[in-house]
Amino acid sequence: MKCVISGSFRKFYAQVVELINEFDQLGIEVLSPAKSEIANPGEEFVILKSDDIKSVKDLEQKHLDAIQKADFLYVCDPGGYIGRSVSMEIGYAHALGRPIYALEKPEDAMLAEFVETKRPSDLQ
Repeated sequence: MKCVISGSFRKFYAQVVELINEFDQLGIEVLSPAKSEIANPGEEFVILKSDDIKSVKDLEQKHLDAIQKADFLYVCDPGGYIGRSVSMEIGYAHALGRPIYALEKPEDAMLAEFVETKRPSDLQ
């Protein structure tokens, strides 16, 4: 199985890395993001040191392309927080018919209708 992890990398990148490790231990390949270090701390849109693309649009397109290849999208949303980029990614995954799972129930009532709360270990 293959997945993509979405979330606020600026706020929750440490938790995203924990999820990458957990999925790896479960034998689920994470297509995006790569486990790396943040290259531009303090910026609104995070760029990782492993990113070979520096344009925000191109980076987002690469993440969307990975969602298209994935079996599901997993949202890292401590406290239920989902930002604008992740909202778009949820909509994209939904349009593709991909299942969408989250760490916690999203704060936004509408987005919560499109997301199922599950732990990574429940997805084997």
